Amino acid sequence: MDNHEPYHDDADDDEDENGDFPSSFSAGGRMQPMSVAAGGDFDASDGSDNSKSTRKAVIATLISIVFLVVGLLWTRDESKDGKSRPTVIPDGTDRGHLNGFGDSVDSQDDDPCQGYDTSYYTDLIWRVEAMNETDPLLCQSTNTKKCECLHPLRPQLQSTHPGWKVVVQMNVDLLQQNYSTLQPDVVLYGDSMVEHLIGRNYGHHSVDYQDTAVITKQLMTKRGGGHINALPMGIAADQIANLLYRISSGGEMPESLHPKIWWLMIGTTDLQMGCSIDAVVAGVIHIAQTILKDNPHQTLTPIVLNSLLPRGEHDLFAEDNAWKNVIAPVNQRLACFAQLTPGVEFVNSTNLVVTTTSDSEEGTHLNESLVMVDHVHLNTEGNRLWEQQIVSNVMELMV
Repeated sequence: MDNHEPYHDDADDDEDENGDFPSSFSAGGRMQPMSVAAGGDFDASDGSDNSKSTRKAVIATLISIVFLVVGLLWTRDESKDGKSRPTVIPDGTDRGHLNGFGDSVDSQDDDPCQGYDTSYYTDLIWRVEAMNETDPLLCQSTNTKKCECLHPLRPQLQSTHPGWKVVVQMNVDLLQQNYSTLQPDVVLYGDSMVEHLIGRNYGHHSVDYQDTAVITKQLMTKRGGGHINALPMGIAADQIANLLYRISSGGEMPESLHPKIWWLMIGTTDLQMGCSIDAVVAGVIHIAQTILKDNPHQTLTPIVLNSLLPRGEHDLFAEDNAWKNVIAPVNQRLACFAQLTPGVEFVNSTNLVVTTTSDSEEGTHLNESLVMVDHVHLNTEGNRLWEQQIVSNVMELMV
């Protein structure tokens, strides 16, 4: 990724309240925050007509049930070394699944999620949590470059570019300027893929993505004629640990923010920096769990995990291609996690940007007409297709 100078205030700050995107990123009507209705108060009085024997029987039965439940939970979560492990599957409600797996390296299997059950993800989080910053398991075993993987479960500031906290504040300002009195339908968190949607790259207005910003206003703001109101908050070159800082300490997920849907597109920079498949999968899951934990009143609000997009100009299924070796396996594990987890969805964007020149996997490439010359980032038309997919899925989830 290109190096950029820190963002500095310019004439764009002097726009009026109905100025160009993104400062006018708002809707005409007021949306009510998502809420969960509670049932009636529980009456705990014992009643004067009940006999003592009846009360004792009820109490004994309740105690038995409690011990039974505790025993079952202990058996389920106890590890081989005798330590109890945290449960990684968050509570929520049943939901339909969107899009499915798409083309993955294991798509020929009858059950692509075989082996990826609750215990797999519990152990995964446990193992990654126990790793330190220098643990070789954080890095890809085939990585030939210096591994610069940040621990995905520990919030960290980005050090790739100067002025990162200024760009974080730009996202906070975008939130406050456009959603101080109403709620967005969807909040998108991520790296450069998300930041480009508002015409920025690391805080700078980018000529390459100004047309994308116009499309975003048309498709993802009601003021611009779209069916939804979206709030994209991305920063180029961010790893999972950086996004974790942004939502936990950086102000990008205040208590007042109650979207109808959370959307995550994060992890590709981690893989570029040498992070292992385990580290990326655990990190994305941890972000989702953090959102759920910090918004307990939004148990009915879905979290969407967007697939990481393929990259590179060569055959995607070549033996040395990053898509086959690391990106597709990450996507598959995230899809299986969503299949297991109430309240979490997986959306596969792979087929939007690939083209196949033969009936077999050989000859599968990125569609050159949809990506930039770096064969990583989407161009204007690629972003249009992705945004149309986002809107379609958001509207389906809001029904």
